[in-house]
Amino acid sequence: MIEHSLNCYGRRYTDNDEVFFALNEDMVCRATAQMLLQNAVKFNLAEFQEVWQQSVPEGMGTRLDQLKSLALVDRSSKPETISLLRVEDLPEDTLERFTHLFTMREKWTEEDITPYIQDLCGEKQTTGALLTKYARLSTQNGIKVFNSRRPVAI
Repeated sequence: MIEHSLNCYGRRYTDNDEVFFALNEDMVCRATAQMLLQNAVKFNLAEFQEVWQQSVPEGMGTRLDQLKSLALVDRSSKPETISLLRVEDLPEDTLERFTHLFTMREKWTEEDITPYIQDLCGEKQTTGALLTKYARLSTQNGIKVFNSRRPVAI
């Protein structure tokens, strides 16, 4: 079981016929975050970041960019919150995916929505093309945001 975990979250290498494992910091931090978030609907972001950092092995650093397509930060709430939102739990159909995302949140920044639509892109399609087709661009407080082109029942 230990060897399996080391293989999943790291890489094996040998040096002078001895086997060693090097843990992948991003994978360990991401798995730890998922474990912490799966039991909470929403988590105070500051508290989560503190608990998360304390939960990973010493010497590893946690960063929010490790959580792309896994967790969603709500910077508009006070205090700021974070919640689990795994891309693999979203609908596979493009229109259904956008409807689901815009039901969850009316306006998205490109940075926030991209991890949740990237897997929908075909060989020659970009996230920009998907956003042009399924979303409307506007500016809110000087920040570009996307909202649904279609009415969404919330």
